[in-house]
Amino acid sequence: MDTPTLDTARLLLRPLADADAEELFALQSDAEALRFWDDPPWTDPARAARFIETSRTMADEGSGVRLVLERAEDGAFVGWCGLSRFDPAHRSATLTLCLTPASWGRGYATEATAVLLDWAFDTLDLNRVQAECDTRNDACARVLAKVGFVREGTLREDCVVDGVVSDSWVFGLLRRDRDTARDSAPADSPSTSGHGPTPFSDKPTLVGELVTLRPARAEDADALDRIIREDDEVAVLTGSVHDSRAPVSGPPIEELREVYGRWAAADDRLVLAVLDNVDGAVVGEVVLNDWDPGNRSCGFRTFVGARGRGRGLGTEATRLVVGHGLGPMGMHRIHLEVYDTNPRARHVYEKVGFVHEGTGRDALLLDGRWVDVHFMAVLGH
Repeated sequence: MDTPTLDTARLLLRPLADADAEELFALQSDAEALRFWDDPPWTDPARAARFIETSRTMADEGSGVRLVLERAEDGAFVGWCGLSRFDPAHRSATLTLCLTPASWGRGYATEATAVLLDWAFDTLDLNRVQAECDTRNDACARVLAKVGFVREGTLREDCVVDGVVSDSWVFGLLRRDRDTARDSAPADSPSTSGHGPTPFSDKPTLVGELVTLRPARAEDADALDRIIREDDEVAVLTGSVHDSRAPVSGPPIEELREVYGRWAAADDRLVLAVLDNVDGAVVGEVVLNDWDPGNRSCGFRTFVGARGRGRGLGTEATRLVVGHGLGPMGMHRIHLEVYDTNPRARHVYEKVGFVHEGTGRDALLLDGRWVDVHFMAVLGH
């Protein structure tokens, strides 16, 4: 099987070379990058050379291909992808993809998967491509869904890595499904317009010591709505009300679920639920929005309910999402607004690196008195 060289607007996909060994080992030995992988991180650098040689053997035997992902603008190593278990009789293969943490959240996974699938269906005449991912790996599941895969089942306790037992989802993509999606795609869809995914297209799961940030879901609306309605301080601190004694009002829960459902797939914002690592309960949310692509900037907002305050959860959640925004997403500037009535939040933002840039006088009328709003921002490199 000839290993192809493929390209997209931002990536070059090419056969592995001996010179890739160092960067390949760095990726496959990174515990963060492989936290949902079905094999422990590498500890022996010689494994990289064996992996490259095995890739060549796969191509020679016709059982599959593996490709390095390079950023087209500067040749930077992004990761690798591949098709294995090629079965010409059943016209099927299995997809694998692994990207460096620095490249997460930029749409590279979707872009690379799409062009590899085009080659696989058109050149190998496949009828089916299968993929599997850990059930905790929401980001991978979203990428697969974007390129047309359908979740077909769950492999219970499929993997045991370093003593941790986990389940895996099985996804499948059929030729007829992909052909139908191509035929029905609107003329201005990302796959045909040339604009490609945005930095917000991939929805990561960010894990800290105290909290886990995972992509918000429609059903999270119930918990978040309950937090706001039962904790009067949230509405006051976020400037959502003018009377701190009045009951908190909001849209019907059905409408709120629809909103969060849309946000879960939106490519113009990143909405992550904040989960307390103690029991997995949703205690708040963090949001990156108001994207300005020309200036590589976006806005930030958050709230954490009463049970999550005073324990460092908000600080860690802010640090995680801001680090993701300035790192893998490639933002240069993230800005926010905080009211004068919320000095605790301002202190958190300052600890994370936000700098006070100005004050909007009399921006909010609360309980009959005017409140100032402060403008803050943090810059990347």
